[in-house]
Amino acid sequence: IEPYQQTALRHLTMAEILLNARFHEGAAFHVYHSYESITCAALLKGQPYNTPPQVHSTKLNRFLNVFAKDTMLVAESIKLSHTLLKMRNRVLYPELRRKKVITPVAAVSSRQVQKYLSQVRQFVNLVITRLDL
Repeated sequence: IEPYQQTALRHLTMAEILLNARFHEGAAFHVYHSYESITCAALLKGQPYNTPPQVHSTKLNRFLNVFAKDTMLVAESIKLSHTLLKMRNRVLYPELRRKKVITPVAAVSSRQVQKYLSQVRQFVNLVITRLDL
């Protein structure tokens, strides 16, 4: 549990550093990775002998299933999951459209990343508190 929790916290710090250095697309990836890492820590707490899946969507769906009774955790996770997973792919790879290419730097604004960073930080703290990690 501890390595995943530390990874989540470190990636929040990396996101802040990159955001302050005006590399918001890199910050966006670290925001997502922090979110996914804390879900892994939670999964290990909820299912100690079951390794978290490696496929992103499977991991996030398992989190929703394992913690279905905790409506606050589930509600917060659902709010973040769809947006963050979509954003993750857009900031990693150029998006080829019919008549143009959307680069990772143009895929998300610095302001959006700041908002996501704040939301994920709150979620990480919520998970740590609710699950006593």
